[in-house]
Amino acid sequence: MGVTNEYFAAADDTAAARVLGVGLGVVLGPLDDGFVLGGPVLGPDPVVELTTLEALLRGLPDEAAIALIDRPDCGRVVAGDPGEQAVLAVADGTVAALLGADDGALERAAGPWSQAEEFWGQAEPEVLLAVATALRELCRRAESTARVYCLTTL
Repeated sequence: MGVTNEYFAAADDTAAARVLGVGLGVVLGPLDDGFVLGGPVLGPDPVVELTTLEALLRGLPDEAAIALIDRPDCGRVVAGDPGEQAVLAVADGTVAALLGADDGALERAAGPWSQAEEFWGQAEPEVLLAVATALRELCRRAESTARVYCLTTL
């Protein structure tokens, strides 16, 4: 069984929920109201793997990194069934960490991030750097008008 995580930006939870059942390719377009063009970005799990990147960018020790997952907005289910397909909100702190990271910070984090237990030694730092850079750009496009979400499909 595979999992796909597609990151996108929408004006609010109602707009974000519209992707359920139709996917991002159908909903996102130049005339679709409430969406930020330029997505989706294929990426890691929005809860454990993405907060691991946030912790690295913030220089947090392991205990504090684990606590990031317990924030109320981390992986908040906006719509759908997490066991099948769901839209999850990306935590504000994660978005802020990505927005605050310059290219050097992302590059420095990519190596340790690739060693995260959840990647089972299969992640290449160069690939994760490209993903982190794309996620940061999505966050930048969404910064003043939208929130960042993840459509997770099992």
